[in-house]
Amino acid sequence: MAALSLLFATHSYRPAPFIIFDEIDASLDNHNIKQVVHYIRRKSKSQQIIVVSHKNQFFSKAEALIGICSNVC
Repeated sequence: MAALSLLFATHSYRPAPFIIFDEIDASLDNHNIKQVVHYIRRKSKSQQIIVVSHKNQFFSKAEALIGICSNVC
């Protein structure tokens, strides 16, 4: 959570046109996932944000979903 706070503060100071997060919710509990989702939803109005997640609590709040799977026998 501290690393996310530092990253969000850095982006508030000097925003990038887009951000890509890879499983930032892996070590978060449900309460903190909701907090991060709320923050990202607010920020997504001014920049594009792509998030890779395996948790339903996170990706169920997305504007768009892209699923990738393979047919493994």
